[in-house]
Amino acid sequence: MNDALALQAWIEPWVLDLLRRHDAVLEPQTDGATFTCLPHDLQERLALPEAAALRVLDQARAGEVAVALEGATMQGCLDLALARGSLAAGRLAVPVRKHEGLHAAASAALQLDNAAVRAAETRRIELRWLVLEFVWIATADERASGSVFLAHEPHLQTTSPTMARVLLAQLADAEPAPALPSGSDVEAALRATNPAVEPLVHAAIAPFVSGANERFKKELRRLATYYDKLLIQAQARRGRSTADPEALAKKRDAITRDRDQKRAELAERFAVRCEVRIGSALSLAHEGALAEFVVRRKTRERTVAVAWDPWSRRPLARTCEACGVETALFHACDDAVHLVCAGCRAPKCVVCQRHG
Repeated sequence: MNDALALQAWIEPWVLDLLRRHDAVLEPQTDGATFTCLPHDLQERLALPEAAALRVLDQARAGEVAVALEGATMQGCLDLALARGSLAAGRLAVPVRKHEGLHAAASAALQLDNAAVRAAETRRIELRWLVLEFVWIATADERASGSVFLAHEPHLQTTSPTMARVLLAQLADAEPAPALPSGSDVEAALRATNPAVEPLVHAAIAPFVSGANERFKKELRRLATYYDKLLIQAQARRGRSTADPEALAKKRDAITRDRDQKRAELAERFAVRCEVRIGSALSLAHEGALAEFVVRRKTRERTVAVAWDPWSRRPLARTCEACGVETALFHACDDAVHLVCAGCRAPKCVVCQRHG
């Protein structure tokens, strides 16, 4: 009985706090029940009526609803809690730079080698970053795992691993926000960040790949030494007068086939495979200062924005629209004025081809 009371004393506040954080209205009753009024989406997820007196891990009285430990409502609460672990939202209060001199400072982040650039508007704007965690799991003869983070801001059309690190460092000062990232927000950010994910993951797993390669070479040397010894012994038998040349040739062939098979098995065993999945999505909003520039290439032009990073106090680096690498020197394409780095410069715009 004491164990049951202890469990209730721990579970009940957790359930009620979870409901409160999801916009439920709670009113404690004098008899120990809690009267709740739930929004529509919460009613469906927790299999509860719109308004009811709840008793958590306790016997319900007439007109009340019991929340059992193994019931649908408790399972719904657990699902909500797990979703909060992978989806989160917050707001940051930051000092915003004054507009004076913003274009001059921001121009360093937007240099063009084949297009004209002129200053346009400066303004304050609500920036909404979506920080995506990409969890990687690399396997060979051993296993390793880790995460890389990318921040995407749709208005700026920029993806930045640097800004992801900056934003995550400010989490202790963030105020929780009720609106979690939507599925469409995450899908749009995934499409935008896709070009930048692969090089980040490659860099993250490089030490693991190097280690697997060294172990593979070591095993190959051991294997070569062993089979070279067998072949030398077979060759020594050939010099004997009683040796059967045909039998010795078959022996050598068998040793060679076995060696090649073992090599293939080693290559399979040490081949590095990497799985990448989305671990979490964090939405962070803050007020930002924005400098807009008009980029003109031949007869076409486009407005491009450069944001001010209030923490490092410098313009936020823009990224190549083809590969996602941060750069300051861009090449503009003729058709849509896409901005790409020197490595992605080509006779036909990579971004235009990607989007058909």
